[in-house]
Amino acid sequence: MALADIVRRIDGDATDEAGVIVARAQEEAERSLAEAREQAQRAKVERLERARRDSEAEAETLKASARLAARDQLVAAKRQLMDRVLVEAQHTIASLDDDAYADLVARRIVAAARGGERVLMAPQDVSRLASRLPAAVSRINPELRLVWASQAAPVERGVVLQGDRVSVDLSLASLIEERRDELSMLAAEMLFGGAGD
Repeated sequence: MALADIVRRIDGDATDEAGVIVARAQEEAERSLAEAREQAQRAKVERLERARRDSEAEAETLKASARLAARDQLVAAKRQLMDRVLVEAQHTIASLDDDAYADLVARRIVAAARGGERVLMAPQDVSRLASRLPAAVSRINPELRLVWASQAAPVERGVVLQGDRVSVDLSLASLIEERRDELSMLAAEMLFGGAGD
């Protein structure tokens, strides 16, 4: 075999081998490209799904926050209304006729007193209670002995009962505060058809 034949044969083998290598490389490149496209598509779908889930979660959070804010506003409005009702209850009690008012205050005194205490009247109530209150207390408990002080009570309406070591606030404000829960439940039933928050 001549040298030229050997060179041609080597060249042909090299060309064939190069063709096979190029074909394999091209197949591998196409497979890699297809896989890359698939991965990109999956990643895109996953990103879109994650973004959808995140958006839905954010929307639910916003809705829940809006519901809580609305509930808080409703509760605050109900509380304001209840506070106004309780203030109005105090004004209603204060506007009772003098005998009924004296009787109410007398019952509170008799329930709290043990005997010998001083009774101080609120400055606004002196004119309506000074003559009526001792008689009302006597009607309820003739045995109870109290000292009717000329000193004014440090309350807006009602009386303060002072003993040796105790002072009992029997004002209208304390009456409303003592009965706040009960009055609130009654007012809520009338205003809202149920218990108010």
